[in-house]
Amino acid sequence: TVCAAALALTGAIPATAITPQEVSDSLKAYYEGAGLTYVIGSQDQSSNSLTQNNIEMSFDMPEDRGVIKLTIDWFKLSDVGGGKVEVTTAETARFSVDTKSSSDKDVNIQGHITLKDFLTLVSGATDDMMV
Repeated sequence: TVCAAALALTGAIPATAITPQEVSDSLKAYYEGAGLTYVIGSQDQSSNSLTQNNIEMSFDMPEDRGVIKLTIDWFKLSDVGGGKVEVTTAETARFSVDTKSSSDKDVNIQGHITLKDFLTLVSGATDDMMV
């Protein structure tokens, strides 16, 4: 029992392993649960990572006032061992807002968000994941 306690304290016994796909599923469920449309254009899976391409999240504004859209070229979810998944993303994301002005004219706003060096580390049990 002393050996088991020592291993637990040093982290040699890995936490509940989660997979890149489980993290992806959790993120998608979270965004869809918040009312966003979440579409993954394509994805590629290797032995320890999942790369998703052309991710588009959109949200209908209240009272039919328009649509807000965010597009990210790619997310990469990598199993880094020890029950952890690292999430990285493209350096920039594009957004657009399509709406109507108070005089009912079409308005389109476009821009980008810089996500340079964005990294999230996810660990724990799948049922306990929170975004």
